[in-house]
Amino acid sequence: VTQSTADSYYLRRLNLLGKDPGVGLPYFEAVSDSGKVVRGFVRKANAGALDLACRMFGYIKKGLVAENTNFKYVSEDTLATYDGIAIDFIQCPKDAKSVYECSVDWTADPSVYKPGEELALECMNYDEEYYFDDFMLVSSTRDETLTVSNPGVPLVVLKSKSGAKKSGFIYTGDRNAAHLACKYVGYSSVKDAYTGKSDDYVAFWIREKIGYLISMVACVPGARDFDKDCSFTYAESSLFDLDRAGVVVECQ
Repeated sequence: VTQSTADSYYLRRLNLLGKDPGVGLPYFEAVSDSGKVVRGFVRKANAGALDLACRMFGYIKKGLVAENTNFKYVSEDTLATYDGIAIDFIQCPKDAKSVYECSVDWTADPSVYKPGEELALECMNYDEEYYFDDFMLVSSTRDETLTVSNPGVPLVVLKSKSGAKKSGFIYTGDRNAAHLACKYVGYSSVKDAYTGKSDDYVAFWIREKIGYLISMVACVPGARDFDKDCSFTYAESSLFDLDRAGVVVECQ
């Protein structure tokens, strides 16, 4: 792992700090040519870096990614015993085989980040792929209660072969996906699909409670089944604007 300044750092230790196997916060230790040691968490990473991290932890590929919001993965008390965020952004080429192929933007001032902003990672093996299980359109009331509605924001549930389930929102999708979404909830077609504003629909739930699960879903024309006729990419929530409401679908 190198940086753009004269001093280069090399990764010598990488752990996954969390309560469950394969799930937690990537925590690293790097040493420079001059012997300086840097330890800490990562704030953002691209897909290549996440895949590489999971392979280094003994897994096959990356899974779902989010921030450690509300200390879901590691508690605030535990984080207090570790160094804070030291990498602002790390990116690696697709199918990178070594951290030496990656570039890093080191955090100039770790104090600007608060506990809970660390990148969290869930690694998976191929037999733990997730498949479409359930779907609904939802919005929030004034007291931030989540309710089924039209128009609404797609809330999806994915299920793995082992029975594990994950739920979350869709960041963006094409019109074919919006049409299929309307068919799933009992309507004949899509009337409109657009991006929700930060104070509309379910922005609070995306930012504070549930988060994004799918970054992009695309379906073939006339799609009838999400698993057979559509493709989707797992969300990397830390790379998105969590204050927006994501894609909003209005059915007719």
